Amino acid sequence: MEARGLNLIAVLDAERALDAAPGIGAGDGFDHVVLVASTGGDMWSSVVDGGWLDRDHPIDSHAAEALDAFEAGLRAAGIRSRRVWPPGPDAAGPPLPLSKLGEAAGWGRRSPLGLGIHPRYGLFVGYRGVVLVSGEWEERREPAAPHPCDGCSRPCVSACPVSAIGDRGIRAGPCFDERLRAGAACNDRCLARLACPVDGGRYPDAQIAHHQRFGNRLYHRWAATQTSP
Repeated sequence: MEARGLNLIAVLDAERALDAAPGIGAGDGFDHVVLVASTGGDMWSSVVDGGWLDRDHPIDSHAAEALDAFEAGLRAAGIRSRRVWPPGPDAAGPPLPLSKLGEAAGWGRRSPLGLGIHPRYGLFVGYRGVVLVSGEWEERREPAAPHPCDGCSRPCVSACPVSAIGDRGIRAGPCFDERLRAGAACNDRCLARLACPVDGGRYPDAQIAHHQRFGNRLYHRWAATQTSP
């Protein structure tokens, strides 16, 4: 997985994972949860070099193939496993609370933007996969660290051009109104996110633009289904 840019991996005891994210369904004899994320530019390089950008969901498709290969290795070693994220095409139910698992792994504490912030990589950690596994595994978590936002002047808040960051995170309406405005700087980047001084895992500009535009398209489709009262 690390060779494909999935370079942040945690192993959580199933009980700890269930406490953090009860909907994960870690029963059925599975003892641990492997949580996979990416930071920095390694994954994007793997996606681009492998031709994954032609897919409808290039990031999830790339991650799913990497996790399938990981599971094949587990089966060869006689280890039971089940991938629960990315979900298959027939998956039902709400999305997994990946940020809660990230908190259990020590990867994320809530930031003013509402996103989890990693003590070293900042706001640039993307959750890419969850695999339930059986057997004896050693837990693998981030060491405890101070909250990166403690004592910070919060330039993320002042960097937002439409003051969309409130007490509960980003207000979606003002944010997307600006993101979808023709010619706005927010079309292909989040100025607030980029203003964070903790940026050890910053994505390449092309990846930042990909995620921003993908989110813009999803919001635009959702907004088109809404009707005014």
